[in-house]
Amino acid sequence: MINRCLLVLLSLLLLAGSIHADKSYTRLQIDDIKCDLKETKADISFLNLLNGLYFTEPQMEELLVKLYEVEEIDKETDRKYEEFYWEVQDNYKKIRKVLMENKGIPAEIEMMGWNIDGKLGDINTERKNKIAKIEQQVKNDILNPNQITIINEFVDCLFPPKSLKNPIRVGQVPDIGEIEKTLDRIRNTKEKDYKCAAEDEINKTLKHIDEHHEILNEKQKEVERNKHRAAFKKVRELSDTDYEIQKYDIALTLDHDSGYLKWWVKEVKGQPGETARYLLNTRNIPIIKKRLAQLQYEKKKIAIGEQEKAE
Repeated sequence: MINRCLLVLLSLLLLAGSIHADKSYTRLQIDDIKCDLKETKADISFLNLLNGLYFTEPQMEELLVKLYEVEEIDKETDRKYEEFYWEVQDNYKKIRKVLMENKGIPAEIEMMGWNIDGKLGDINTERKNKIAKIEQQVKNDILNPNQITIINEFVDCLFPPKSLKNPIRVGQVPDIGEIEKTLDRIRNTKEKDYKCAAEDEINKTLKHIDEHHEILNEKQKEVERNKHRAAFKKVRELSDTDYEIQKYDIALTLDHDSGYLKWWVKEVKGQPGETARYLLNTRNIPIIKKRLAQLQYEKKKIAIGEQEKAE
């Protein structure tokens, strides 16, 4: 009986060990997992945007055509990189060897490195220019002004913000609830803690702008700091009644996600912008195709229902 129990226990331990072994991954597998998670999250973010754009069927059909054009550009770019790969790899190994020896960099090696970077840059620039042209066509021929506003103000998210749940408000009545909460905190902070709390909130804001926009230089950041300091000072000086009346308008002046900082943004001429970033990703092709199929199915159902009523 004891031997039998020991055998059962040993079997369970071996099973547990095999399960644990199945959960161990190589570095390459972990990199693949990270990439897969990143792409899945990008799909979620795009779906939030797509649901807030309320595309018509013709718009999606036209967008799909543009996505297929982008797909061809990407294939052409990949072919060029593949043709160039072995030359780049061989030259990179030569550069690495020279640097490992640490005896100075010969002029021909330095020139070779610059030539490689130049060729790779040319391939990348050619792709960007082609995508930028398609993006402009999408903005001019497919999207309406409100949809362009939604895209320009969109921030990657796991769940849609209120402004996308009610897209009529986008570009007209920004969702600034978080900023109002910040103003409440600053207003209610004790005097001895106020300066530190204010600078902390300003630093958080600048960090958010850097992470999501990457558009402010030091001079612009100082302008933003002064704007926040003035707003924080004002909310602490207002009476309770005046504060409740003016809070929303003050919050609007500090809103950095709904267009109030767009005057800082300078899209590089000939380079893809927000519309290309969110809409012209070939991973969107199956999503758009499925959404189109859903729309066509719903239309067919409605048509059948109306026909049955008529009969």
